[in-house]
Amino acid sequence: MDKNDNIIAPRHSLPDWVGLFFGAAAGTALFSFLIYKLIPVILSLFLNKYDIPKIDYIVIYVVLYVIIFFTVIRSEVNDKLSKLTESYNKNISKIKADCTKKIEENSKQCRREILEANTRVAVASSMMRSTTPFSSVASLRADWECVVFKECTHYLNHKSHPAITAAKRVKLMEEKANDYFRQYKEMQYKYEYLLKSFPEIEAYVENDEDLIAVCERYTYSKIKEHRDRRRDYLTKEEWATLSSWEKSQLSLDRYVESKNKSKWFIGRDYEMSCCWMLMGLGYNIDPQGIKLKFNDLGRDIIATKYSIEKKGYITYIIQCKYWSKDKTIHENVIMQLYGTLILYKIEHQSKSLVSNDIQGVLMIPKFSVISPLAQKFAQQLGLIIWRADMIDFPRIKCNINAGEKIYHLPFDQQYDRTQIVNKGECYAYRASDAERMGFRRAKRYFE
Repeated sequence: MDKNDNIIAPRHSLPDWVGLFFGAAAGTALFSFLIYKLIPVILSLFLNKYDIPKIDYIVIYVVLYVIIFFTVIRSEVNDKLSKLTESYNKNISKIKADCTKKIEENSKQCRREILEANTRVAVASSMMRSTTPFSSVASLRADWECVVFKECTHYLNHKSHPAITAAKRVKLMEEKANDYFRQYKEMQYKYEYLLKSFPEIEAYVENDEDLIAVCERYTYSKIKEHRDRRRDYLTKEEWATLSSWEKSQLSLDRYVESKNKSKWFIGRDYEMSCCWMLMGLGYNIDPQGIKLKFNDLGRDIIATKYSIEKKGYITYIIQCKYWSKDKTIHENVIMQLYGTLILYKIEHQSKSLVSNDIQGVLMIPKFSVISPLAQKFAQQLGLIIWRADMIDFPRIKCNINAGEKIYHLPFDQQYDRTQIVNKGECYAYRASDAERMGFRRAKRYFE
């Protein structure tokens, strides 16, 4: 609404009131004169009475004057009110139109931003799945660096006197600069990644041919798969001076002590702790959560043990939750566990869905908070809640593969896929113990 559109209440000035007063007085006088002449005639005809006291005339004049005066004022007020109503309706229509326009503009802007966000997510996802991520990132960086060429081209094409030829030249310059910059950034990213993965490459910085040879020899996917991740926990000096088992042990110690683990690593450590605890109690363990990850259907551990009392095996479908102290476990967790328990019974038992041979268990640390409603759900559904804190357990997997005795650390590529089930395989607390038993680091890792 503009400043000129403000609604102002009607205000009469002194001349307006004087005019209204004298107008009403003149009208009253004229009307009174007519009444003065007509009333006697009318009364003489109907009442046979001609004489009227003067006081009655005065009353009649006053009443007539008041009626006429307020009639004039009301007419004036109605006129002003009509104009105000018209102005108000116009202003309301204008406000509605402005609001509708702004809403449409905001909706278009939101749709554009959502489209741009989806595009960025799609690009990021594509880059993460790409086998050539360095090239993809370098292309994006080159586009960003060369945006000044695009602005110059647009200006030359759309200024008051367009310079079409100059715009074409700038466009060609943009294409060349973009290509050169992309190649430069791609080589830079590859070199930085290689240097982080292989610190010894730094010796080849002044020898371009050797550096190119290294880049051509190792592709990104090969480096990612075969890179020794112990380097993430060691300094260059430590990597250069320590023996193989010392590198393994020191990197393992720092991994265990790290406060920056992802939720996946923390959850996996707790599941392995629970597995080790249950194995110590005589259970046969199938670590579904570690093997299948997000496809475990909520069955982190399937533990089986022979029951002398029931003269048969009892299977426990266990879900592990290692949540922080300020996060409460609600009934949805209990319902998920019950659902996967019923599914397991359907898949493995055709006679009865209420057999006591298969039971559901929620395994949580002692500090975990579980809501009262969740506890009632567990009680009503016949689920068991076991409280067990994380314990120290051997994290090194000593595996025999095609006759090769290899040990795996928790951050190795094949760690989760490796299962200790065959004869001669075992877990170890320390790298020195693993190497003493004849196990070694996999040759697949670059040294």
